[in-house]
Amino acid sequence: VYGHLPTLENVSLSPDGTRLALIQTNGNERVLAVLSLTDHNKIVGKPEALGTLKMRSVEWADDSHLLLINSKTDAPRFLSGGQDEWRMLSVWDIEKQKLANYPDLNQEDNRTIMNVVEGYPMVRRLGGHTVLFVQGIFLTGVTTPVLFRVDLQTGRQRIVREGTPNTLGWVV
Repeated sequence: VYGHLPTLENVSLSPDGTRLALIQTNGNERVLAVLSLTDHNKIVGKPEALGTLKMRSVEWADDSHLLLINSKTDAPRFLSGGQDEWRMLSVWDIEKQKLANYPDLNQEDNRTIMNVVEGYPMVRRLGGHTVLFVQGIFLTGVTTPVLFRVDLQTGRQRIVREGTPNTLGWVV
């Protein structure tokens, strides 16, 4: 019993206090569940199978969007260098029961970006929408930081700033 892994991970309370998000584990398999605290802990929607992802955090962006950060140890394709720990961001829209990954590689025309994030998303309310500012990686001759803006209501992303190899990050 002492050596068993926990069956619950990354428990997070929604900003309005009515929902609880958590990761249920069975061995290395993970499932995201959202419980309604006002409806006798009834599961909201359906649980989302996440597989064997290494979950790093589950946080609320607003009352209907969850930010899921996971990581993977890998060597990126088409780049030189060894393996590293790469962090990825997914957003779970509870109302639509839809999982989206950001940065979304399909939204950037003629730009070479990686589907990884650095640091944690910065969440803001702008024009009545929940907006994320996320630092990613842009590929030129070298990897350079880039700042993305993601509108969670529309799902649209755009590059706000391209950094240089000397850019450490942004404050929003």
